[in-house]
Amino acid sequence: MLFRLIFSISLVFLLSCSVFKKKDLSINERFERAESYFLKNKFQKAKNDFQFILQEEQGSELALKSTLYLAKTLFELEEYDEASYYFNYYSFTIFCF
Repeated sequence: MLFRLIFSISLVFLLSCSVFKKKDLSINERFERAESYFLKNKFQKAKNDFQFILQEEQGSELALKSTLYLAKTLFELEEYDEASYYFNYYSFTIFCF
């Protein structure tokens, strides 16, 4: 009985502490962070942020810049097929505008 009480109180305490959330970054802040990761050769982290920007900001100038950075990032990660796709996508988009 005492064990259940202690367990219940501990569970409530632990769950209440996990409610705190990190501040969500704006798209511009996320781009700056991704660019910083890229310049520091932290390509996997940069890749995740650039992909997020592409999903959230389709058709914007920021998404176009992210496409180029993502292509360069994928090239550095030796993911050549995906890098080629994004380089082609970038060049096609530039050509159309």
